[in-house]
Amino acid sequence: MALVGTFVAGALAISLLLAGSADASMVAPRSKCDGQTNIKAPESVQEDAMRCLINFARKHAGSGGLGSDRALERAAGRKVGDLMDCGFSHTACGNPFDLYAHRFG
Repeated sequence: MALVGTFVAGALAISLLLAGSADASMVAPRSKCDGQTNIKAPESVQEDAMRCLINFARKHAGSGGLGSDRALERAAGRKVGDLMDCGFSHTACGNPFDLYAHRFG
């Protein structure tokens, strides 16, 4: 499930890049984060690499780094599960868009 939360964070980071809110200086060099190019790495390595890449971009944008929040990761994991099971929608599987945010605090 941790990778699912990381996927959501990565998707957000990519959307920011595509929206033109970032420049090339915010893209980490290939050797910056351990495991960042290993698509067969274990989930924990991929999660750490994604957090490292996001923090690299945030640092270069003048923002603080991201930590880990178990409740947020659980909420994101459940939401992505609904998206995978029922298709992309704010109300996937008929659930309110903020169901898991309320459930997990």
